Amino acid sequence: MRKILLSVALVGLGVVISVGSALANDVAATAHAAIDGNFGLQVNMGDTNNTYVAENTAHNSEVTHNIDFKINADDLTMAEFSNHTVHMSRQPGDNVLKVNLARQNNQFKIIAYVQRENGRFKWSGKFTINPATNQGRVQYEWVRASGSGMADGQFRLIKGTTVQYENNALDNFGNVVDVVRFGSAQGADVTTTGDFHLDTYVATR
Repeated sequence: MRKILLSVALVGLGVVISVGSALANDVAATAHAAIDGNFGLQVNMGDTNNTYVAENTAHNSEVTHNIDFKINADDLTMAEFSNHTVHMSRQPGDNVLKVNLARQNNQFKIIAYVQRENGRFKWSGKFTINPATNQGRVQYEWVRASGSGMADGQFRLIKGTTVQYENNALDNFGNVVDVVRFGSAQGADVTTTGDFHLDTYVATR
């Protein structure tokens, strides 16, 4: 099992990390953003630029993929029903799966989307982050199906320590993980302002 740890200093342990933003000050390791430890990844919003850290050691070959991170949206303002991607796992030219942060009923929610073999996405439903603190722990576990047309791929979304969504009949053969993006990776709109924080990011494959 390969394990990648991004302890939010914009560096990894033996990992190629790059910043995917035209504005370097949109993403930074700060003490203010810390959820555990001394520093966290602070993602500053206010425009529609994609602003993220990327890790690309998978080399287009990963058929199992597990993610664990913490998020704090307490300093973020989002319009009702808006959402944007805070974690994305990709293969060349396409998304394999993504985790979105959404706003609904004055609460922050997590949504996951997983690509099927036919290119369409299966979604997990929406799950509320602790409304008292606007922060929480998010994990997912992804396994590719064993062959074309086989519906034995797996995906689980875990909030805190509780499994919120599980699918053990996923037809996702042909998908592999090549690179992951962590931050404001896609879909932010102009109504999203302030900043949100990410910490204790661990990927295992």
